[in-house]
Amino acid sequence: MRVVPVITTNQGSKIIAENLATTMQGLETTVENIMTTMVDLQRITRDSTINVKQRLNREQRFHASQSKTSGQKNFRCYECDSPDHLRNACPELEEVKE
Repeated sequence: MRVVPVITTNQGSKIIAENLATTMQGLETTVENIMTTMVDLQRITRDSTINVKQRLNREQRFHASQSKTSGQKNFRCYECDSPDHLRNACPELEEVKE
């Protein structure tokens, strides 16, 4: 059998007020945690955006430098002055080695 204590109106109001105060403190803590999480998410998003922008800038600079040099492929062999290969693959040097 469950025993229910008899609470007078003043005691009941006091208990309800205490419960409300405890609930409000819990809600304030929850709101503070949510706000902290939001600030953290904003920082992470900002940092991620900066990193993406930096990476894109690097890629754009790389591709721009590639397009500038792509038409300037004037490599020649230092041994025989042929544009077909570089010195390390020169057939004349291979003949001399043998």
